Amino acid sequence: MSTRVLCEEDDVDQLEAYGTVTYFIQRVPNGPVKIGRTGNARKRLAELQTASAEQLVIRGVIKSDRERQLHEQFASKRMQGEWFRCDDELETFMSELFGPHDNIEIMKMLCHQLVSDYDRLQNEIMDVWVAVFNARKTAPHFKAFCDRMERMKAVVREAEAAI
Repeated sequence: MSTRVLCEEDDVDQLEAYGTVTYFIQRVPNGPVKIGRTGNARKRLAELQTASAEQLVIRGVIKSDRERQLHEQFASKRMQGEWFRCDDELETFMSELFGPHDNIEIMKMLCHQLVSDYDRLQNEIMDVWVAVFNARKTAPHFKAFCDRMERMKAVVREAEAAI
């Protein structure tokens, strides 16, 4: 018997009382799915996230060890190790167990990632502009560039807040 569990931490914590659980962790949006087992799904997500450049989410957790059965069931979709291509069949399977994607939460995560990437790139670009400024002493161009970057950042943050 499977149990529907979404990504709320309280639900995941309650399932951990059962011991080993089978988890579905997916790269968003609509990326590969890792089907594995653990005693702590939240901790496992954190471990995988540390090793991934892409955002990962827990799609759901089953309160029993069904890893081997699910690996056999989706063997034709295996990409590498415990990662499976998320085609219509696997998506339907997960949606029936756990409900459909929470697209709002995924959009929030993607906006957060965009802001983080933007901040990182802005710092790199600023370093280049400082070097150019020091070499050419083009203060008006540098100021205009900084103003454009701030306006772009504001637009991204407004989009994130609107979601």
